[in-house]
Amino acid sequence: HRRTHRCHFKRYYFIDIAVMLTRIGTRLSQLHSSLMDAPPVLDVLQRPHPLLARIAQPYTKEEICSDETRRFVRSLKATAEAQAGVGIAAPQVGVSKQLFVAGFEQSKDFDAIQPMPATVFFNAQIHVEDTQRIPMMEMCLSVANLCGLVYRPNRILIRYLDEEARPRAIRASGVLAAILQHEYDHLVGKLFLDRMTRRDLKRALFTPTGIAPPDFPNLSTEPDYLDQHQQGTWTIVKE
Repeated sequence: HRRTHRCHFKRYYFIDIAVMLTRIGTRLSQLHSSLMDAPPVLDVLQRPHPLLARIAQPYTKEEICSDETRRFVRSLKATAEAQAGVGIAAPQVGVSKQLFVAGFEQSKDFDAIQPMPATVFFNAQIHVEDTQRIPMMEMCLSVANLCGLVYRPNRILIRYLDEEARPRAIRASGVLAAILQHEYDHLVGKLFLDRMTRRDLKRALFTPTGIAPPDFPNLSTEPDYLDQHQQGTWTIVKE
């Protein structure tokens, strides 16, 4: 009886180990697959690379829905995330096509800015709805260590195709409008430096840490700068 009991114990013991090892193997296999499937982070072009000044070409609907484009979109999102950017455009990674990704995560420091999930924009077109231009402090992944004031329309309507090549439209204001205009500029061969006045170019700041300073100079001369810079909304428009 004791011998049988010991045999049963050993059998169950080895079964438990086998189950545990199987689970570990499955988990390792899942992690390996996840790493293998992870989209590559792409190199970001820096000014004065000539491709950054080129007008990008539109996508066809067939191109948008292709596996190649879907893989590229994943890499574009991964690159923006790796660089801690709020947006990135295809020309910035060496692809002269009309595509950018933009979004804004919820932040305690900017609670007046409505969070916007990372959104993919193909063949975007921007229509200005408010001619009032407000100053926005901007930086760019393709303009290392510089930030400066850019005056942009406060409210826009942007029409585009989504990842399934379906027509979409978003109305945006404040910071979010500025982000979308900034990314759209990459599709027409413009950097934020090209939108700055000569006076503001002289005031552009070198930021070796890549972080915009909170005490940007002469903000007191910019009416409503702080109020406008910390606000932003967006809504889906059904047309």
